[in-house]
Amino acid sequence: MLKKCMKRKRWWELTPERRRWLWDMFTSHGEAKRCTYCWKFPTLLNQLTVDHVVPLYYGGSNAADNLVPCCDKCNKAKGKLTLAEFCTAAGLDLKTVRNRIVAYTDAAQAGACR
Repeated sequence: MLKKCMKRKRWWELTPERRRWLWDMFTSHGEAKRCTYCWKFPTLLNQLTVDHVVPLYYGGSNAADNLVPCCDKCNKAKGKLTLAEFCTAAGLDLKTVRNRIVAYTDAAQAGACR
């Protein structure tokens, strides 16, 4: 008997145009080459990934206001943890991280309006 499973779209399954728009938006933002969480610059640009603030596991979407640039290390550590759980586990200040996310989501909304 086959189980029915819901297929979720991953961010990399987005259309090439949408993916390019996201990267352009991230790189045009002043601090976009930094990880949203640890605030470090990845040593290689390909180590900069896209993370879902609200994980897909918890009903998060691929909308631009739910995506932020993140280093590979933090992205793997966050996994399907909520933002509060991740910040507590990683020893990060939740308020500071939320302020960075707001800056990115504001940039995403401004970019979407163009």
